[in-house]
Amino acid sequence: MQTNCTPTVVATLDLTDENQRIIQTLIERTHTGRWPLWRSLGMRRLGGLIFEAVQWSPRRRTSHPQYSLLRWDIAGLGVSWQDMPSQIAAIEALEAAVPRLNALPKPALSLSINDIPRVD
Repeated sequence: MQTNCTPTVVATLDLTDENQRIIQTLIERTHTGRWPLWRSLGMRRLGGLIFEAVQWSPRRRTSHPQYSLLRWDIAGLGVSWQDMPSQIAAIEALEAAVPRLNALPKPALSLSINDIPRVD
């Protein structure tokens, strides 16, 4: 049985920009292949930074899962991370770093195009 699954867009990059193309290549290389370094649990972009909750790929069958919050810097072409005690903590750190747009408070005033008076 084959399922048709459309991937969710979590961060967009402009591949005509050299730095963003390099970051995209680094993300792809560290998440794919025979021995990926990380397994993504979630990813969000905030300006020139991409935050990602990850699970480190185990190096031995007996090793315990390890989790981190990654910070990809597009302008500085680098990645840094903060270790987390659990998968839940990594995801919560991602949520705290970059809240979902639908989780942000609604504006106090909302206008539609019909609310704006016409000037003739």
